[in-house]
Amino acid sequence: MRTTTPRRLVPVVTGLLVGSTLVAGAAALATAPATAAPFERTVDDRTLTGSARFAYEGAWTDGSGLDQANWYGGTETYTNGTTNQSATLTFTGTRAMVYGAAHPNHGIAEVEVDGVDVGEFDGYAGTMTHGQVVADTGDLPEGEHTVTISYPGRKNPAAGGLGGQIDRAVIFSSAPVVDDWVGLPRPERLTLDDGPAWLPDEATRVFLDRDADELLVVEAERLSSELAAVGGSEAVEIVLGDEAQILPSDIVLRIGDVGDTDSPEGYEIEVGEGVEVLGESAEGVFRGTRQIVQNLAASGAVPAATASGSPAVPERALHLDAGRKYFTKDWIIAELRDAAYVGVNTFQFHFSENEGFRVESERHPQIVSAEHLTKDEVREILAVAESLHIDVIPSLGMPGHLEQVLTQFPDLQLLDADGVRVKGALDITQDAAMDLALDLVDEYVDLFPDATVWNIGADEFVDFTAIEKYPTLEAAAQERFGPEANAFDVMTDFANTIAARLREDGMVSRVWNDGMFRGNVVELDQDIQVNWWTNYSGGCGRWRSRSRPVTPWSTSTTGSSTTCSASPVGTRSRRAPARSGASTGAPATSPGSRAASARRSPRPTTRRCAVRPSPSGRTSRPPRPRTRSRPAFEGLSGRWPSGPGTGVVADAHAVHRRGPGDRSGSGDR
Repeated sequence: MRTTTPRRLVPVVTGLLVGSTLVAGAAALATAPATAAPFERTVDDRTLTGSARFAYEGAWTDGSGLDQANWYGGTETYTNGTTNQSATLTFTGTRAMVYGAAHPNHGIAEVEVDGVDVGEFDGYAGTMTHGQVVADTGDLPEGEHTVTISYPGRKNPAAGGLGGQIDRAVIFSSAPVVDDWVGLPRPERLTLDDGPAWLPDEATRVFLDRDADELLVVEAERLSSELAAVGGSEAVEIVLGDEAQILPSDIVLRIGDVGDTDSPEGYEIEVGEGVEVLGESAEGVFRGTRQIVQNLAASGAVPAATASGSPAVPERALHLDAGRKYFTKDWIIAELRDAAYVGVNTFQFHFSENEGFRVESERHPQIVSAEHLTKDEVREILAVAESLHIDVIPSLGMPGHLEQVLTQFPDLQLLDADGVRVKGALDITQDAAMDLALDLVDEYVDLFPDATVWNIGADEFVDFTAIEKYPTLEAAAQERFGPEANAFDVMTDFANTIAARLREDGMVSRVWNDGMFRGNVVELDQDIQVNWWTNYSGGCGRWRSRSRPVTPWSTSTTGSSTTCSASPVGTRSRRAPARSGASTGAPATSPGSRAASARRSPRPTTRRCAVRPSPSGRTSRPPRPRTRSRPAFEGLSGRWPSGPGTGVVADAHAVHRRGPGDRSGSGDR
């Protein structure tokens, strides 16, 4: 049988020492036998609440000015030692040892345990000495106790002062003592019970129903290994059986109906003599077991409790700018594990930027930076992400942010009014430029076979506040769509064209907000989702007037990275199928637009545009093989308030990672 055992922590300090001298009058403390209690925890001097806590009377300060690096947790609490100054530790357990320091200017402390005088501590030493035991209660019955350290204004004749410090306390108990639930994110509903905390022991098994889903078995194997890591022993045994075979100490994992939620990430947890985790899906079980593992890692045990919840935000994203800076495969995998541990379920992988193109290309190897990931390395990353219930969104920004690519295709760089090439801007008025863009999309779509969302970018293409500096854009727009068209119409048509090609592979497209809804003629594809990342371009009214969903994509609530109001459009379901050909609500485009030529079946037009020939040589590609089906983001969470005056709904939260030394500016995400 594969089992795990709890950590057994045995104190090693058996005497009360100051330097090398045993304190007179403290023989009872110094000769106390080592406690047999197997559980140990450390309490910092600044801990003022909970079952183990300090309380200070008189004049104490947060630090004495000495080097904080030598103190536990970087803190110490100091007194100058005048009369009526005391520190009391209240704790639940069988023994406590309070640590401080000896110093040339320290005085004598008197020690009481449960109100009984048990000795004193002479804090004098010829040099500063850390890690000194100021008080040791010796063995006590399991229960709540107090140890009080008082400074009566006495000192060793050699001492230059009366002061003293409290650094930490080490508490021993026969059972784990846990004050609170520490899982992150905190469960929506949590009831702490009076029973003892739980931790795995020799009898612990992970139990599944005999006909358990294969995905649940994967979660059981993950949890078994994690419990072993926490307990420091072998993996916990996994048992598949019938209800009657469940033992009281088992961890039972199930998939079933979780009340009060329709989220596949919903979970319910019961912790008593054993543990039961119920998930709405295997992903829900994963969320529930994160709570168990986090409590064990942080507190050494899980408090007796009932807990349930589901993520308040359906999409929690990590955006990694791997274009500006190279990140290794191992670094990215480690980051994904850390992110999944705290609830991230989406990874936006931005692998192309002005500064670099970071994934191997077989069609255009010349565009790839020296430091890059191979496609096999990317596949390893994707496999880990899938195992962690993380959806991956490829992010290949265009038609801007392409300097690394266009260095190899200078003839495809946009020209400004003076004939100067814009290094990072693709000249989307050229058919050859569109062919390159679609060819890049086609190559990398096949690398991400399970992705349901693709970020086109479409931001910061040019200086949108000085669009007249790029007259070829407006000229092309008016040639294609009529005299009312402006430069933004041709950019919108570019986004629609890329989105149409991605739709052939069952993918929903996203764009950043700053260049959208500025055109006069061409409407943005109704299926394209908008990531709002900045207000520097303004334009909230353009979204409100169209009732378009907006995905806030910033952790900031001030400055330029605030959000725009929008109308909620439903909830994200990660269980519904997402890859069934063209999605509903396809854009209205003319047969002559680029989007129409890139799609398999053009739809009738309902907007004004000119008919023009499609670029030569471009054909619709066959759909790629599917390996699994996961849904795309479908809009704003219905659990959040909506309606007049409520503003934007935070349907997606994102954190953004870039390396040090990168350029800053309005384009940072």
